[in-house]
Amino acid sequence: MSKTFKIAISTLPKKPWWGSGIPSYEDNELMKTGVIPNQQLLVSQYKNLLRSIQSESYETIQIHFPENLETNNGFDFIFMRDHFITHRNKNAVICNMNVPERKNEPKYTIEPLKELGYNVLEINDLNKTFEGGDIFYLPEENILLAGNNRNSQDGLELLSELLGIRELKIIPNFGFHIDTSLSPIFDNQHNCIGIQCAESMFSSKDIIFLKELCRTYNWGLLILSAKENRISENEFRTNLNSLTLPGLIVSNSKNHPKMLLDFLKSHNVSLIECPVTEFALSGGSIHCLTNELY
Repeated sequence: MSKTFKIAISTLPKKPWWGSGIPSYEDNELMKTGVIPNQQLLVSQYKNLLRSIQSESYETIQIHFPENLETNNGFDFIFMRDHFITHRNKNAVICNMNVPERKNEPKYTIEPLKELGYNVLEINDLNKTFEGGDIFYLPEENILLAGNNRNSQDGLELLSELLGIRELKIIPNFGFHIDTSLSPIFDNQHNCIGIQCAESMFSSKDIIFLKELCRTYNWGLLILSAKENRISENEFRTNLNSLTLPGLIVSNSKNHPKMLLDFLKSHNVSLIECPVTEFALSGGSIHCLTNELY
């Protein structure tokens, strides 16, 4: 059975991905600076991710990795999530990156999106920043959940206006991207039914805000800790950074807290394990590598 939307993913570059070592961005504590990914394992993990998504009857659209970015060490173009946001109304807004090293990446998705039939919108004021990894679009509710670190408020407000969003909810957290701090959970009809979050990435005040938000929309709130699974904080956040689809979560690992697994089981939400450890060396995971095409 075909799905109502597709999944965009970058092709791999021809050159070894970060073959000279992972760089360092000022605010991304998950990057393993200087580490060189295992290219053979990386290719295998990439192919497995494609197969895993396609096995759930989602069509994948591969967007060509620009040769110009390979030449200029723009290897994080692979994180397709950050470049654009699409809406069911067929508008696609190109992101304005906050990180200087990545500002040129999104423009390479403009023509592919136009070829797919989207009305592509750009914001010329580069000070109005927003990055796809710092945003979740809830299609049934027509709500944006957004972080407060790489997004500017005026950027998010303009993005919401261009997309035709009903409500914008800015959620304070400590993550460079909100997808390293929380993730929504959808039922089979794509309704948001819950939020899972990393307790360590929120202040006590922010947790209260999350509780009030979830109470307003009748969402379950799962406040989770890496200690419950006896894994590192980094691995926990890599697992949290997942592709969350109707009735399905595609995660780096099945090693999740029992509270989450029980919630998924009670709501008939499946969990697929798809390791992307080599990509995670640059701070990204499955949510970062993918992007919904509504």
